[in-house]
Amino acid sequence: MNTEHELHKSRRVKKLAAYTSAASAGAFTLGQFSHAAVVYTDLTSSPINITGGSTFTTSPIDIDGDTFADLSFLVYHYGASSTDHIEILQNSSLNVFTAELSYSGSSLYPIAAFSYGATIAAGSSHVATHSQLRITTDSPGATEKTTFSLGGYLGLQTSSGFNAWVEIQTDVSDMSQHTLTITGYAYESTGASIDAGVTTAAAPVPEPAETAVALGLLSAGAMGLARWRRRKENQS
Repeated sequence: MNTEHELHKSRRVKKLAAYTSAASAGAFTLGQFSHAAVVYTDLTSSPINITGGSTFTTSPIDIDGDTFADLSFLVYHYGASSTDHIEILQNSSLNVFTAELSYSGSSLYPIAAFSYGATIAAGSSHVATHSQLRITTDSPGATEKTTFSLGGYLGLQTSSGFNAWVEIQTDVSDMSQHTLTITGYAYESTGASIDAGVTTAAAPVPEPAETAVALGLLSAGAMGLARWRRRKENQS
């Protein structure tokens, strides 16, 4: 008698485990569809501030956390004319992108800022090819000294090949002392494109077949648990 009771109890436990496992698997599968791949570093409370007035190179910035520098900035000060310009110094294997291709051939404005939401990716963004990748210009007569003066996004690929953006704002009101402020940066950890300024990845749309399987598991597990509870209530 006890043996039969124990066998029946063992079967109930196994069914409960199977129902719970099915429900959990369905929930986990659906959860995977909303996994974010954008890794964002917020610097708004402690921004990186770069102030000119002399020639120097900033500390390197590691955007994707692989211990390799992705870029740094060179502040170049012309003593004779007492003017500044700020350049990007990047690893030779990296791509720095520009929002407008015409800027990449200009000695004054080789880098054009991306606006919020612009797609940044190799193949869909213009690669800045000029030898001096300037953020600001040292020309006092230029009417437009930088495209980052109202704030904008620098697009690049990190040392690990991830598409990334850096939020930058410049102040060139004093030509002898340019300033640059970095308030955050982000990269897309799967190698996909990234939208400038966007700090979280949109949930990918699952394939219909994958959704059906996940919902089927979730439904089967939930129905099985409901039947198990009703039987337990009737036996008590």
